[in-house]
Amino acid sequence: NELYFEYIEIDKGEWCRDSSIDFNIDTIDFEQIGDYNLFIELTTTAIYPYRDICLNIEHNLKDTIFSNDSIMIKLADDYGRRLGAGVGSLRQYSVPFKSDVHLNTFRNYNLRIIHLMGDDPLKGVDNIGIRIL
Repeated sequence: NELYFEYIEIDKGEWCRDSSIDFNIDTIDFEQIGDYNLFIELTTTAIYPYRDICLNIEHNLKDTIFSNDSIMIKLADDYGRRLGAGVGSLRQYSVPFKSDVHLNTFRNYNLRIIHLMGDDPLKGVDNIGIRIL
């Protein structure tokens, strides 16, 4: 059962290195506390130039102090064929980020995502999102 889902559109599909994508998860609307799985949701277009993307995710999922995680998401196989779901030029990726994260209704959770790729701006990233199951 999906508890939370939010996508944020990248302006013109060009993600500047100094532009963070920020998610503020207000748990007051959650029906119950418990352990949940978090996913990074990503949509790319045909002009995305690489086989992978490296992201830094700053978050306060464990307590009120922020911590950082870097993840590498594989977007294409060794032959350059795009992975993920979709038809045409758009590809959707759903990538596990954290599992069994205890969320309660007494505080807000924040995630800030930046890309760590060399291009500035990074072209071909259409949307990025967070999904909690």
